[in-house]
Amino acid sequence: MTTHFNRYPTTHETQMDKTREAYQLAGVTEPNRSLRIAELIDETPTARQVADQLALEALTAQNAELFYKDMLGKIRDAQAADLFRDVFRSRMVEHARQQSAATLDATVADLSPSFTKLVKSMVSAAKKLPPHAPLSIDANVEADTTTEYKTVRGALALLGQYASIYVHNTPGDLPTDLNRLLPIVDLPDATVETVTGLARTTSNEHELVGTRAIRALADSARDDLDVALIRVARGDFHGVTLALASPDEVRTRIQAVHTAYATRQAEGVVMVMR
Repeated sequence: MTTHFNRYPTTHETQMDKTREAYQLAGVTEPNRSLRIAELIDETPTARQVADQLALEALTAQNAELFYKDMLGKIRDAQAADLFRDVFRSRMVEHARQQSAATLDATVADLSPSFTKLVKSMVSAAKKLPPHAPLSIDANVEADTTTEYKTVRGALALLGQYASIYVHNTPGDLPTDLNRLLPIVDLPDATVETVTGLARTTSNEHELVGTRAIRALADSARDDLDVALIRVARGDFHGVTLALASPDEVRTRIQAVHTAYATRQAEGVVMVMR
């Protein structure tokens, strides 16, 4: 299913690029990390390319000694670039991986004001869309909400860009589609469901408001990511809001989902994933 919310499958190798894109979309000046160095190295001709060009130029050279001296300098620069090209970017990526938590903390702090502004406009527009067909252009024309429709569509695309600053983790036991939303969707506290007897009757329903909200969001995300986010903006899920997460907050959200999808027998404390 094609969605307006499209979280890029970010890896450690592409994370810096996705972070830069998020800064640009937010209209925020990115901290100077000299990332242009890697681009300059990539743009530098290889030693083989330089040698080929020099061989062509040698056909019309007027001073062999001067040409040769200049040629050696160009070849040395190209060979140095070749060495850096092989080593520099991979080592830069590894160093960035080691510092990713601190970098993401700073990035989230920088981007949060723009993210909050985006959410405010989306919340206002989402509440006016046709409840049962929020992304139907026909329904929005009939409801005279085409302006709000365009606002929400644009916001969904931007939410995907914000979520893409995080490396896409393997969901494991997490619902796959809900996992994609965790960088931008805050969750309520969850409680483990307690069941009794062979029928597994729930005995602590009064404690499961947050748990039920997380499960309902996961079901909605599985059906349609865009609609799920619109429902979050409308406040359809208790305690669920749009909020850009720090690395610690992502881990907290992951734990909340694990808790929401766990059960235990009333007689013991053995956890059983549903």
